[in-house]
Amino acid sequence: MNKIFEKAYAKINIGLKVGKKRSDGFHNIETVMARINLCDDISLENSDNIVIEGMDIPIEENLIYKVIMFFRDKYYIKRGVKVVINKVIPIGAGLGGGSSDAAAVIRGLNKLWGLNLSVKKMEEIGQKIGSDVSFFVSGKTCIVKGKGEILKKIDYVLPYKIVLVVLPYSISTKTIYENYNYNNYSSFKYKTDSVCLKNIKNDLESVYVNLYPDIFELITNIKNDLNGVLSLMSGSGPSVFALYNKDTNVDNIISFINKKYKVLTFEVVFL
Repeated sequence: MNKIFEKAYAKINIGLKVGKKRSDGFHNIETVMARINLCDDISLENSDNIVIEGMDIPIEENLIYKVIMFFRDKYYIKRGVKVVINKVIPIGAGLGGGSSDAAAVIRGLNKLWGLNLSVKKMEEIGQKIGSDVSFFVSGKTCIVKGKGEILKKIDYVLPYKIVLVVLPYSISTKTIYENYNYNNYSSFKYKTDSVCLKNIKNDLESVYVNLYPDIFELITNIKNDLNGVLSLMSGSGPSVFALYNKDTNVDNIISFINKKYKVLTFEVVFL
């Protein structure tokens, strides 16, 4: 194949329970992850060297580079690859853009280099690359546990409109987890056969209270103004989303939030 094209979709977390830190430095989590139609576009083609364009991240932090090196070492690949990313998903927004890009490159290299790996095998590779990467390999709505490697796919439809609010801040996921206090752990439970939004929370919102109080106040005010069936921060933040019943006209809500807070607000859909 000469060139491979992949889409790397963002996700939102419908609630996020964060447990104690594990011996490996990660936290156990429990969350529902669902993809939305905000995406980065990625192309891959063979090259003499390893080239990554469209992402200004140091090599040692770049999950795409990590994926490429894993494939080369694991499958004795001598050639290089050129990866070009049209970056749309904001970095450090709690939407999983970096992990989704890595998963897209896993799928793309599998095709480009004719490896014929199964989805299960690619998910296993994703676990080695980063906490959320295995989810993005197939992108099916899942209850996600462990450090992100335990996936329970769920089949029900999420019958909601989504308004997504992207704040003008880029926050390190690592920093948020390092400052998390287990005393803020939530007790709500997920179901595998339906979505129950009652009492759902994001435990990581508590980190912002002391670490980024101005952003926490902004998140709280936006959530209150969104006034959805569920209004919540996604992942490690600081992006905020709200779910609405299908018959809700969200245009006025979007216009109001944009004008009041000078943020990027738009409607997205579940995939």
